Amino acid sequence: MKRPIALLLGAVALLGLSSAARAGSELDQRHTLAAGSLPAIGLLTIGNTHCTGFLAGTDRAVVTAAHCVFKRDGQITQERIDFLPNYRAGTSAGVYRARVIATGGYHPPANQQEADQSTADDWAILLTEKPTGILPLPLMSDTPLSLLADKPVAAVGYSADLENGRFLTEDTACSVIRAQDLRIDHGCRGSDGGPLFLLNDDGSRGPIIGVITSSALTSPSERLVISNLLALARVRGMPEVDFGGHAAFVGAFLNATKVMAANR
Repeated sequence: MKRPIALLLGAVALLGLSSAARAGSELDQRHTLAAGSLPAIGLLTIGNTHCTGFLAGTDRAVVTAAHCVFKRDGQITQERIDFLPNYRAGTSAGVYRARVIATGGYHPPANQQEADQSTADDWAILLTEKPTGILPLPLMSDTPLSLLADKPVAAVGYSADLENGRFLTEDTACSVIRAQDLRIDHGCRGSDGGPLFLLNDDGSRGPIIGVITSSALTSPSERLVISNLLALARVRGMPEVDFGGHAAFVGAFLNATKVMAANR
């Protein structure tokens, strides 16, 4: 991080803003969504851990990141899994017990290189024990992965670093950096297991293009670096920086959700 910190100091000096002044503005452009705006997205609790999950294909199929439900030994967790749709500060549209029914062949990685390589397999579909009655989110089905580069996107989820993950937040100040081999690299700050939306020309949410397997960098110092680099990009035309976020392309689990919808 020595080089980014040097860039950070230069950026702060150029813009004439202290880190404290930027903390409530460009430091982090995520915002809290209004209650009930996306009821198909919910908090997923796995024992004492939390991820984001969302309904797709049917009102019983919950999509999330596979690493949320796997143990270090490579086995699916035996902890109780609950899906809390429309969760907000301790309340939700119900608590639905769920079990894992499909994964992308994911195995816990032994190192960072394996973690990066496993992105396309890092998805899982859970089945709730009873219908939720909530309209599932639409999945993209007609746009090739190769056409997603540079497209504006939005990451939605329960980010643990904001209000302890008690509210649904969204980051729309990001785009696809590259997309290949069922893997999407992006600059969004979201929550593991949350949906990655393609944005329409008017800025509204389009279909889901993937499930987030890892967010972009989220520590305060790193977010400040990102914020200032983005600000400098507008001033100097600097190229976009790869902030480290990954997502599994929706095509990796589209067929599984279709099967779920057909057999509901």
